[in-house]
Amino acid sequence: MTDEEDFDRGVRAEIARAILERGAIPKVGEIARAQGRDRSEVEEAFARMIEGRVFIPRQRSLEILAYNPFCSEPTHFAVTAADRTWWAICAWDALGVPAALGVPGTIDARCADCTNAIRIEVGVDGKASAPDHTVMQVATPARDFWKNIYRT
Repeated sequence: MTDEEDFDRGVRAEIARAILERGAIPKVGEIARAQGRDRSEVEEAFARMIEGRVFIPRQRSLEILAYNPFCSEPTHFAVTAADRTWWAICAWDALGVPAALGVPGTIDARCADCTNAIRIEVGVDGKASAPDHTVMQVATPARDFWKNIYRT
């Protein structure tokens, strides 16, 4: 492993630690301070991670929009787990939040068609339970997600 790869691995671990401990996706400057490194070094690591599709950046920025399955801002997919409210950018990621935390959780969302409230309970084993009429539609094939990640 190169020094650059080792540094990037440490940055990734720091991002994950910050999410788990604070319940929020950190900014470039926060990672730089936590790692005791120059902001420019962390920006370079973020740029490499963006190129490698490790996370979804905010548009025209190096800052993180989503470090899947976690989103940095409120969305239509709220997940209550580990005594916090988390956000996901889509239903697929919402199902992943409890799994990533290793705890059960509750997803609250709205139907994109009729706007009715939807509640899905997710067990620690990953099993999801919802009303019988609940359907999750993934309109974009996974192979095409990154063609326009902001519309997927």
